[in-house]
Amino acid sequence: MVVVKKYAQNITQTSGQYANQKYYRTWSNLNNLQSEGGVSQCGQSNSISTYIGGKTGTWPRPSTISFKNFGFNIPDYAKITRIRVGYSHYKLKVGGAYGVFAAPTITILNAKNLSSKGYAVPTSKKNFVTSFTTSLTPKQVNDYNFGLKLNYPANSSTNISIIRLSDVWVEVTYSAVKFSVNSSADNLKPHVNKPVDITLDLATASNLSNYNSSVSVTLPAGTVFNGKISGWGSVSVKNNVLTWNAQLLNQKTASVTFQVYFTTIGTKTLNFVEDSSDSSSRLILQVQENTAEVNVMYDDVVKESEPFEAVVTISADEPLNGCEDVIVTFSDNFTIDFVESEYAVTNTGNVYTISPDLSEKNVNEITFTLTCNTTGNHEFTTLFETITKVYSVKVRPENLTLPYFARLILDEKVIDRLGDGKDYLVSSVMSLSCSEENSSLYDAYDYNYRIGVFNENPTGLETDEDYFSHSVWSEPISVINDFEEKSIAFKYCEDYPVMIFITGEYVEADASAINILYTYPCISEILSEDMSLEEPGLFPYPVKGLPFADDYCACLLNSFRTTNQVRAYDIDTSGLLTDDNSIIQGVSVNFDVNIDSTMSVLVRLITAEGKIGERSIIVNETTGSLEIGGQFDLWGLDFEDFNPETLENCELEIVFLNNYTHDSYIELNNLHITFHYIEITDSIIKAWVNGIDLRYYNVFINDVKIPAGHNLDVKYLEITGTDSNSAYRSNISQKELEIDFVVPGCDIVETSQFMERISRLFSNDRDKFNKPILNTIEFSHFPGRIWEFIMKDAIDADVEFSTYSGKIKLVIPSGDSRSTDAVITNATGVNSSMAKVNPEIILIANGTTITIVEENSSQKLIINDSTLSGDMIRIDCANRTVNKLVPQEDGSFVNEDITNKVDFNSDWFLIQGEYRFNCNNTANIQSISFYERW
Repeated sequence: MVVVKKYAQNITQTSGQYANQKYYRTWSNLNNLQSEGGVSQCGQSNSISTYIGGKTGTWPRPSTISFKNFGFNIPDYAKITRIRVGYSHYKLKVGGAYGVFAAPTITILNAKNLSSKGYAVPTSKKNFVTSFTTSLTPKQVNDYNFGLKLNYPANSSTNISIIRLSDVWVEVTYSAVKFSVNSSADNLKPHVNKPVDITLDLATASNLSNYNSSVSVTLPAGTVFNGKISGWGSVSVKNNVLTWNAQLLNQKTASVTFQVYFTTIGTKTLNFVEDSSDSSSRLILQVQENTAEVNVMYDDVVKESEPFEAVVTISADEPLNGCEDVIVTFSDNFTIDFVESEYAVTNTGNVYTISPDLSEKNVNEITFTLTCNTTGNHEFTTLFETITKVYSVKVRPENLTLPYFARLILDEKVIDRLGDGKDYLVSSVMSLSCSEENSSLYDAYDYNYRIGVFNENPTGLETDEDYFSHSVWSEPISVINDFEEKSIAFKYCEDYPVMIFITGEYVEADASAINILYTYPCISEILSEDMSLEEPGLFPYPVKGLPFADDYCACLLNSFRTTNQVRAYDIDTSGLLTDDNSIIQGVSVNFDVNIDSTMSVLVRLITAEGKIGERSIIVNETTGSLEIGGQFDLWGLDFEDFNPETLENCELEIVFLNNYTHDSYIELNNLHITFHYIEITDSIIKAWVNGIDLRYYNVFINDVKIPAGHNLDVKYLEITGTDSNSAYRSNISQKELEIDFVVPGCDIVETSQFMERISRLFSNDRDKFNKPILNTIEFSHFPGRIWEFIMKDAIDADVEFSTYSGKIKLVIPSGDSRSTDAVITNATGVNSSMAKVNPEIILIANGTTITIVEENSSQKLIINDSTLSGDMIRIDCANRTVNKLVPQEDGSFVNEDITNKVDFNSDWFLIQGEYRFNCNNTANIQSISFYERW
């Protein structure tokens, strides 16, 4: 992104009458605003007749100012993404009082319908910025008549006043051509003086009709340019700077391949930079000498008197002229039966001299066939360029065949969990158990005291020795009478069976003297720890440009790709004037983007306490500002999750997803977060709906009407021939609760939005059968009471100016409230409330039958179950259920329903007033609990 800021060179103002008997007060020294720091003033201090008048005066309104001729020179190919208008203004006190001026209207000239409210005039100098997202063309912005109009409203107080204005500027942000540069080499570890082919790829988001791009790199010391091989444009070197000039004609991409070589060894870093956009790509090469090395392949355990091979390999990465001799020395215990070599090999006894030739073939192999007739450990050595390597061979007695072993064949369930071609590790914790006098018998060869895996084609394999020789084996157990883990890796092939071998001592040795202990083998997949094989992170680059308006970051997101998380933190909240009475109402996340095709944006909001909210949006091709969240969007979190004192510790995580078949290019910047909050004040009557303070919704309660007592539905028996009727049934019926409220404010749109949210708060959710789910409400003047309600009718409210007032009517189906805290007693107590309640009873059974009696009312409940004795039982009289509480290992309980064990004639207890429960030694009551009803 390119950002250009300028000041107007043509500044004019309105004058004269703007309404009946109302006139503009003009500004002085307007030309001072043509540069930074200049000040213009509306209203003079030398006479009362030159001030800005009060609202009842004749000259109450500052003149409207037009700013033109900014002198922008935006390139024709540029795409304008944003226009910002900056200014400073403040008002002066006159006669001990200030005037009152609402926000001016800022209109962009030479554009249609591009205006916005600025900021009200403060009492001290402050800088303000108003942003516009726009699709204006460079031609419109470069025009002489492009600019802005600053339209102040009239003074809304009776006080006369003065306004000072300074630093009025316009800033244009546009995207020039943005490139991505990629570099690669055909060999990242080249040898000295050997050519390396380097390829540069240049790409941009859209076709360029005719554009010259230049990519340059300062060549590190010891680098020689060897010419261009293929591709677009020209490649040249001047003063050790290599430059690729590429002309793009109606295309998005260009590529070139050239050749260099290095005359010195070491790390060579080439940092390619596209000159117009500062896009770059770094290529790091490790230049090294082409040297030879010696390796020997052989079996480190062989059988006595049985021939084996030792293959000596002398190799270099590339053909090499001139190579020193290799001296191979075998101990006298070895007999050299045969030497196979294309190269000169001479010997003196068991000392062999190899004269390699790497000038044409970069690998020389010499095969020695040897035998050893002496058991035990033996050595041979190689000497090359002053470096001696020692190789050990263990010769086992020829009479040893195979050790005792256990063969484990994996079943189909385990096989089904393995992935073809995946690497797995087979592990077992193993130990050799042996008495001290037999410890000298421990002697590890090629197969004993270890774990092995067979997973090959079994065709043609007939003996156990065949299977052993085609298996892979771990290292042997290294010590006796101790446990150690042994592991062996293998690559699984689904076409062949898997066998796991656990081996002990050889059959021909004193096998009974050593016992082997092991755990059942565990198979686990081997995950690569080579970070160079991991796919690199995908981020907008440079990510540090994200929060700034005058910088940006960019990312090319291929189809079905997702960026890694970008986390923004250390939020500057110095401008938030919050205190303990501040309540966050919503959170908005805004940023400016330039996107060439549809993609998705996911944002996570993480509070200081670690709570996480998420929002996502789909973004089509656009250039402008995006907003996620909103004024009343808490991102799925609660009011209490936002502490105004710790807002600076909130964090954002941003992820871009391209779940489409096209590639997407995105540029973004100016990331900022807005916390919307209100200040709540104390209230005589406070209320909580579902635990949420109504003041958080800007609701203040004037009065609450809660009818005292119960509404009763009474049934009467009419007795003919008498003067009275007999009441035979009385039930508590529903009643209504009425709340007189007010929602104050100075913005009708905002208070209307509060009313919508209040309606949602009070409205009842419904279950899948459309049965209403009861909400709860509590009041501060009825502590310890809670009402369950249904809001049957819409809220009745009137609006005056921008303040709503009205009544909320709630239906209380139960006809009463209940206590917020349960009453918990032992077997005796009192229900002091106005209604009968069903208690919950917890007890321990003493036998197979439980008989519970409430002595004051003669109610009785009987449970019969042959497995009850010693169990904890919970009796829920309200829901008419009985559960056995089965203890778990973690200390919790699981409910086991035994309601069917309750005697048919039992009473589900209702208690009112004094109660006394007695189990007559059939059980021990632990608790009686219930909620009082009022």
